[in-house]
Amino acid sequence: MKVRAATDADVPAIAALILAAASAEAPWASYLPARLRRDPVLVQHAESVLRGHLSAGDETSVVVVAELSTDESDRSQPEIVAAAVWDTHTSWAQPVKTGQPAKSDAAGCTTTSYTGYDWCPLGTVDDYRKLSALGDAMRQGRRRHFSTEEPHVYLRVLATHPDHQGRGHAKALCRWGVALARRKRVGVCLETGSRGYIALSGMGFEDLGAVVVPAGQGYDEQVLKALRMDAAAAQAASPSVWDSLWKYISS
Repeated sequence: MKVRAATDADVPAIAALILAAASAEAPWASYLPARLRRDPVLVQHAESVLRGHLSAGDETSVVVVAELSTDESDRSQPEIVAAAVWDTHTSWAQPVKTGQPAKSDAAGCTTTSYTGYDWCPLGTVDDYRKLSALGDAMRQGRRRHFSTEEPHVYLRVLATHPDHQGRGHAKALCRWGVALARRKRVGVCLETGSRGYIALSGMGFEDLGAVVVPAGQGYDEQVLKALRMDAAAAQAASPSVWDSLWKYISS
């Protein structure tokens, strides 16, 4: 398995992977029914969001994938089995100047740059409203728990295809972010569900508390967790270990 930076050619596969994972795993499946994973509007929108992250550049966001070789996947070409989207801004966005329209992305940062980071398409479809409720809760959670944090990178998305879960791919992508934070001398922040909480609990993250997604029409209340690893914790690991990891997963 190799971790590498995503390219535009990877976008359809990444979008399909994220939607497949979200529609099959709690708590995300409460907001994305399985029948929606191939919804043309949602698929097109997810691809647009990913292309926005890629075009924004490394100083704003980075998309990385875990890829199996042809030998590992028994396919005729390498297979992308997991993906992560990292916000590489190292500080909370500042209020916009007077006269500039303020727009909020899906993680709660106010920005006047690319605004297609919301994974919920515009529309009145009830299922889209569910996604909007999730996005709103995560915005509020990020604002509540991380707005006063020291400089950090933020994990927007971490997804493993349902057929490849439980094999360490998500951890490898998270370690990529921690290695990036170590090199930038910043912390790491994220919001996750129960599966992610269990998977990442041994990596040194601190539990900052709950992010509640209130119940709505057609779905129950769900609770996410806000986690952080401060810059000191990211620096605490053996430099040789992190440097070796960075060289391996970035090659």
